[in-house]
Amino acid sequence: MGIVVDSSFFVSLFLKTDENHKTAIKIFEEFATKHKELLSPTLFFPEVVGTIKRRTDDMHFAQIIEETLGKWVENLIGLKELTKERMLLSSEHAILYGLRGADAVFAALAAETKSELLTFDEEIRKKFKGKIKIFEIEE
Repeated sequence: MGIVVDSSFFVSLFLKTDENHKTAIKIFEEFATKHKELLSPTLFFPEVVGTIKRRTDDMHFAQIIEETLGKWVENLIGLKELTKERMLLSSEHAILYGLRGADAVFAALAAETKSELLTFDEEIRKKFKGKIKIFEIEE
């Protein structure tokens, strides 16, 4: 069991202009000191760098983030492939809770691994309160 970290967390972590940037840094530092197991579906990688490119319009910065995430994947973030079983579970979550595809993948992974889901997406936090474990964010 670990913590499933969605794309919104990583975007907030890397973008200083993001409203959740300081909170993301605080949480990330806590994870590093406590050696928490972080999990993400492979989908998170293009989601994060694509969002950063769109929000900053800075290809070079997005490439730096891509390199950083590549290093983190080697020893900090456990990746989970989108297998057929995960695809079907994610589809069920998308239908049951009216989620976008990527959001359903993160939520289904948290449910499957009995992990907390760390997200800054308020819609996801509301839809899943009481259904899967949601990482409590302290302001």
